[in-house]
Amino acid sequence: MKRQCTFRVPLRHSRMKITYAISTETDFEAYAWDTFFLAPMDAGCLAFIVQTSDLKLTVRTFARLAHSPRATHRANRMYLILPSVELPENIFEANIRELYRMRQMGFMPDLVIAKFVTEHNRMHGESSTVESRSEEHIQVELITHRFVGPDPTERLSLDIWTPKKGFLRDANLYPDKVTNLMGKEVTLTAIFYPPYSAVYPDAEPPIYDGLEFRIMYEWAKANNLTWRVLYKPNDWWGEILRNGSGWGLSGHVSMDMADVAFGAIYLWENEHRYTDYSGVELSPLYGGHFWPIVPAPDEPELIRQLKPASDNGADSKPAPPILILKHSSVYFQASLTIVHPRPKLLPGWTVVTSPFNPEMWIAVGASVAMATLALHVTSQSSMKLLGEGKPVVNMYSTWVECAFRTMGLLVLQVPPDERDFSTLRHVPMRHLVTWLILFYFVVTTGYSAGLASVLTLPRYEKPIDTPRDMSERNSKWGAMDECFVFFLRESMDPTMRSLANNFVLGTEEYFAERTKTGEIGFAIEKLQNGHFALPTYINEDSMRYLRIMKEDYVTAHCVFMLRKGSPFMASINSVIRKLRDRGVVLYWEDMAVRKYMNSRDQLAVAGSRYDVDNGPTQLLLRHTTVSTILQKREVEAIKQDSRPTWSVQA
Repeated sequence: MKRQCTFRVPLRHSRMKITYAISTETDFEAYAWDTFFLAPMDAGCLAFIVQTSDLKLTVRTFARLAHSPRATHRANRMYLILPSVELPENIFEANIRELYRMRQMGFMPDLVIAKFVTEHNRMHGESSTVESRSEEHIQVELITHRFVGPDPTERLSLDIWTPKKGFLRDANLYPDKVTNLMGKEVTLTAIFYPPYSAVYPDAEPPIYDGLEFRIMYEWAKANNLTWRVLYKPNDWWGEILRNGSGWGLSGHVSMDMADVAFGAIYLWENEHRYTDYSGVELSPLYGGHFWPIVPAPDEPELIRQLKPASDNGADSKPAPPILILKHSSVYFQASLTIVHPRPKLLPGWTVVTSPFNPEMWIAVGASVAMATLALHVTSQSSMKLLGEGKPVVNMYSTWVECAFRTMGLLVLQVPPDERDFSTLRHVPMRHLVTWLILFYFVVTTGYSAGLASVLTLPRYEKPIDTPRDMSERNSKWGAMDECFVFFLRESMDPTMRSLANNFVLGTEEYFAERTKTGEIGFAIEKLQNGHFALPTYINEDSMRYLRIMKEDYVTAHCVFMLRKGSPFMASINSVIRKLRDRGVVLYWEDMAVRKYMNSRDQLAVAGSRYDVDNGPTQLLLRHTTVSTILQKREVEAIKQDSRPTWSVQA
């Protein structure tokens, strides 16, 4: 949808006529003349004097530009609006009343409007241009809205200015309206996510409690305000679209449906382009990413590292600016981790291989090959060099015989040299066999000790303890909102990108059906004081089948989300810092967990890495299957004529 408009903007003491078109379908609403205002706003200009014939359009314009993703400087600004046409008293006052009822005035406390008053206007009720008035008849009334109290739209006259006498009242044109809000109603939006926020709107009276609600209570006491809660149970953290609309907590703030949003909100990059976070001071640097998790290092050194090599040249172009967390006074640190299905018992056939690890089995196999080679070479050399030079058929005369003799040594079957008179008793051969007997006796003893431990302790699959383990095993995991994977989508780490590709978005019922099947892992949040924010399907019963991961995959800070340039930012930050420095936030975490969560569920998650000792394991048939087979073969070999049945005659 395209809309054509024409208006006049005073710029550098001249008038410019600009025709502009806007697109409101997919991208954020933008005008061709936004550059004129965005440049001084991003440069840190905190006061604007604007002459306009359309008050509503001007207010909407500045509110939109402060909210725009193109604006980087965030501040509460002061405005002085000068009308370019003098209107009759009744029309001007009607426009003022409509203007003060606009939603944008709820976050623009420092807006002053100049009203031109002349004797000619008062007598005849006619309109005239500013240029047509004589200087001695001009009076300028400076008016604003109350902003505070139960009726924030009330019109207030601040002062009157005349060319000869100046300000008649010497009033402060921009008084502090935020420190004492005098009962002004502020809209909060939250989700049911204990211990951060516990929302029970249907209770009598409704219950709004939790860690972050307690902070809001303290803010309400400190600044004398009232509040209401915007709660939509089917919305979670939500998302902000490119045009500034959205849903969930972030969408409510972006669309000015709420003043403050909270509920374990992290420093999300996309949402930060449209909103602002409490307790964070940001600094523009070079590069192309937003680093929300760790404080930035030394800024000059970081600039030198991020500047491209071409910056030293005359024709180099500066890299696009980024926003890096410079000074953080956030109140809380949390992390995200995953509970995976518990490792399964290894099958019974693995008992025979469990005493040695794969590297040890490779070494044993290599020793068998080398021993076979040594027996065959020594046997042939002994007969040629030490014997009569005639080939004699014996137990080491062929490769197959040597291989089976070596395998016999591995299971402590000593060759019967003393009873086999066909074997030449040459010294090198006897020495070699004796040393091999000692070597394989040590190997077999170690295997027997390992086998004893395997038969008495259960053996499990290797657990998933790190994000790298998840990536290597292509492990599926999920949550009920994509905020659990926001940090991973644009990560440069291939491990994190693999985690993002394996993420599954589902409903509470979908995950509840799969907690005991071992198909998927589930994301949970770990709080600073060691507690967990758990969905309903993660409880003591389901944790019998799940196990928490050893490492977290994301560690970040929790913040409150406000509108960009919100006038409430400074007062909220002041309250947050005081509560954080006194340790009250951690106490409220413990209180909220005890009051609104199940302590047994918390213990089940925290202790899921430690298996319960059920006593000694009973010896079952599956434990002895392989050992019985080997013992049977050994008995059969003894019954034969001093040779195992698996020996090969040359």
